[in-house]
Amino acid sequence: LFDVLGYRREEALGTDVRTFNLFVFPSDRETYYNIYFDQHKVVFECPWRRKDGRIIHIMISSVRIQLQDKYYLMSLVKDVTDRKAAEEKFLKAFDLSPDLMVILRERDLVFVEANRMITKISGFTREEVIGYNTEQKEFALWVDPQEREQFFRLYYSNGNVAQEAKFRHKDGGTFYASISAQRIVLADENHMIVVIRDITERKE
Repeated sequence: LFDVLGYRREEALGTDVRTFNLFVFPSDRETYYNIYFDQHKVVFECPWRRKDGRIIHIMISSVRIQLQDKYYLMSLVKDVTDRKAAEEKFLKAFDLSPDLMVILRERDLVFVEANRMITKISGFTREEVIGYNTEQKEFALWVDPQEREQFFRLYYSNGNVAQEAKFRHKDGGTFYASISAQRIVLADENHMIVVIRDITERKE
């Protein structure tokens, strides 16, 4: 408690948590409690305010427990400020890359981020792909399904992969590209960062 928020144990025990004014944004507090009371558990990230006024980014995991016929909210709070800062720095460099870079959530292959090159290289906009699975028909970029299968087989086996393949542009045209992927961890979950470089001129 003291290391993360600056409060001593004797300051916190018996005190209404609302008096600490932890949530920086009231909307975060509302969302957190809405999820908790709906599901009786919640994992949530947001900025919190320490006793000294400094803003930190925390991950709070909460669950309902029952003790002597009474319900209590038990929470684990982790300071993830350094991790968030590193992620933001990474994302800035990510967007400035001259190659197409996308981040996929590994468990379901949903696009969670794409840089500014996505429209130039693939024809799609960020809005058309973010939140969608790569296997959905409208985003089937691979011309040869076997090349796609080989790519993901090697990735899941090694945690990284690099190869060349033929892709289909949104307008129906095709192009050659080198494609590589590396496993990264974001928000304590496996993701894959994919880099696609158009090599059509070299291939021709």
